[in-house]
Amino acid sequence: MIDTAKRRIEIIKYLCKCRTSTVEQLAFEFKVSTRTTRRDLLLLSLKHPVEIKQGNGGGVCVMEGYRLGMVYLKETQVDVLKKN
Repeated sequence: MIDTAKRRIEIIKYLCKCRTSTVEQLAFEFKVSTRTTRRDLLLLSLKHPVEIKQGNGGGVCVMEGYRLGMVYLKETQVDVLKKN
């Protein structure tokens, strides 16, 4: 059994690779309940651009172009860096 922190890292890695999935698929893949998966996704969405869409055609996705480990700066931050 994988610990919680490692599982969450693996979930975001999986989403970065696959781009989209479902809560049920993630729960199956990581051998946890859908409730645990939803809790993991909620916490992941606080740090990563993860979106959960409800209803028909819904699922779990990560923002297009997002890659784990890349540094993303705000436009004002980029301007400051360019000035130096």
